[in-house]
Amino acid sequence: APLARLIRAYDRGIRACEAFDAAGARDAIAVLRSALDLDSSASRSFDALYAWCEDAVEGRDFVAAAQCLRTLRDAWRRAV
Repeated sequence: APLARLIRAYDRGIRACEAFDAAGARDAIAVLRSALDLDSSASRSFDALYAWCEDAVEGRDFVAAAQCLRTLRDAWRRAV
């Protein structure tokens, strides 16, 4: 199911951030970004959040990136 894959990508990104694994976090965020349909304004908003997470990872702020990814993942879980 697409949602299950999305949740797994969030989980991978969160785990990577918790392990201070920049490459793993970037890979997970890339999966999340690739799932977006950028023709919708909601998707563009998610893309901006993912870009912010990438910037946080690049700046070694893994705690902030993990917090953002966790919040988004939990919102998806509640929405289903």
